[in-house]
Amino acid sequence: MAQATAMSGGSMPQMGGLRPSVLEEVQQMSGNILLVGLVLVSVYVSRIPPETLSYFRSSLVQFVSLVAIFLLTARFGWIHGILAVLAFALVVSTAVRTSKAGFVDYTPAVIFSNGIDTTLVPTDNRWFVERVLGENPFLIREREVKTSAVQDLSDKSMTNSSVSK
Repeated sequence: MAQATAMSGGSMPQMGGLRPSVLEEVQQMSGNILLVGLVLVSVYVSRIPPETLSYFRSSLVQFVSLVAIFLLTARFGWIHGILAVLAFALVVSTAVRTSKAGFVDYTPAVIFSNGIDTTLVPTDNRWFVERVLGENPFLIREREVKTSAVQDLSDKSMTNSSVSK
């Protein structure tokens, strides 16, 4: 009677343990995909568009990201957590650096007047010479100086020179 109750009602028999192994495979595969994604974000952080990076300047987004990193570490392990912290630090530092871009990284507004490009100079990052001499330029007429060799265009020839007394 006990056999009939076990076969007809009660619990369903396991199908050879197939279900737990498939779930373990999916979890392991998702962990590996996450690792590859974190490495790619860390390597190609300079290619993230500035519009996307601007979100990471917010304290709320940074806090949510840190909570997500904590949960990711608890779920997948320390390697995932360390790579997530590295990617987060690189993204946040790039976001802050692009917001405080200096003279070199500055994308200036260009004013076109009389066919000459005039560039606005940022005020937060000065050259050493400008600070020492107390100069405060706000526009640059020419960013690049084009030079060429000195040419003698005179009509006089130096081969027939003679000294007369």
